[in-house]
Amino acid sequence: MNDQATGTKHIPCAICGYEQWPEDLFECENPACGRKVCVGCHNECSEWHCHNDICDDCAYHCEYCDSRLCDECRYACEDCGDVLCEGCGYIDDDDCFRCRACHDEYRGDRCDPVYHSPYEGLPWETRAFTYGIEIEIDGPHDREPMKRNALIAGWCPDGSLDDDGSEYQTQPLAWNPDTLKAINRLIESIPDMGDRAGGHIHIKRTPRQSAARWYWALAGLTDQQAQALNMRHTSQDRWCRLTHGDYSGKTVAVNDRHDTTIELRTFGRWNHATAPKLTPALTWLHTMWRFFQNHPLYGLDHEDIRTMSHVAARNAIPRPLTPAENRRNATTNKESQACA
Repeated sequence: MNDQATGTKHIPCAICGYEQWPEDLFECENPACGRKVCVGCHNECSEWHCHNDICDDCAYHCEYCDSRLCDECRYACEDCGDVLCEGCGYIDDDDCFRCRACHDEYRGDRCDPVYHSPYEGLPWETRAFTYGIEIEIDGPHDREPMKRNALIAGWCPDGSLDDDGSEYQTQPLAWNPDTLKAINRLIESIPDMGDRAGGHIHIKRTPRQSAARWYWALAGLTDQQAQALNMRHTSQDRWCRLTHGDYSGKTVAVNDRHDTTIELRTFGRWNHATAPKLTPALTWLHTMWRFFQNHPLYGLDHEDIRTMSHVAARNAIPRPLTPAENRRNATTNKESQACA
């Protein structure tokens, strides 16, 4: 439709297609958008200091008051990831921004971790590989055995879990048979419950360990290998997105925001059901960590890392038994029962 006097044309809304005069449209102020939309597809950022015009596709909605927010003014709960406006969240003692529910849980049963290196007294440069596990248990459970276990450094509620769920942080753990047996016993004692828990693993940071190297290590795994190592980034990546160059926050597979560790968030929950995958996963981690330690930064290209990762996983994952081995094991078990 044209205005014959001025030659001006109606312009369709970029979202709904409704045609209006140009002066009646709003331009989205999201730098990545800039589309022109009608009044029905338009929002105004609710924060008092902003009032940016934003289209429906670019507007964030506060989970508590439903305020419309632009990308610059939105907040996210550090624990559960819910989008919030500034007035609907709390900044806790550790400078984390949390929603109301997670703030209430944060003040509940918790013990800030006190970490002790398994290599106390040795110079930093001579210390070997260490790892630590965040063990999340989804839902009601007996907390006392976890709290008393010598491998546990601390615990806290976790807003991403169901009611009464908790996260337990282990001590930095050394790579030796006794520690491996102890962490396996602990994981095997955890009941298989809920589906919202994860089991992030931290590895010791050194000048030769980088988030980009660990990105390529994860990228080198097949879907089958990732599943055999209890990893989620190839199947359900809401909390562990694997994107090259994106290594910050609670929704990425490789989190580079910690001073002394690199966090691999791809691992699923650790409990009785997944316990058989723990030793293979830790073996793969140890192999790749040593591989990186033996090569200066920028001394490997990504194909070297992908290939090594694939081989390390293949060696760490137990191969299925052949039919002949299964028959032989069955015969041995029968003979053992007869002798007993």
